Amino acid sequence: MSEFKIICEHNSSPSSLKFLQQKISEYNFSKVGQYKYEPLTIFLRDQDNQIVGGIDGIIGLG
Repeated sequence: MSEFKIICEHNSSPSSLKFLQQKISEYNFSKVGQYKYEPLTIFLRDQDNQIVGGIDGIIGLG
């Protein structure tokens, strides 16, 4: 059985990000074909409305 590691990087290389985005796009296209996507950002805010966390990405198909 293969072993995998989860690595958290603060400054990923552009080539690593491009590779990841390409592989995700290829997988998604193989399952659902071409689709339109749009950006989505979700913020976690404290009682003073200050941002304390969040998620940034893209969504499609719904």
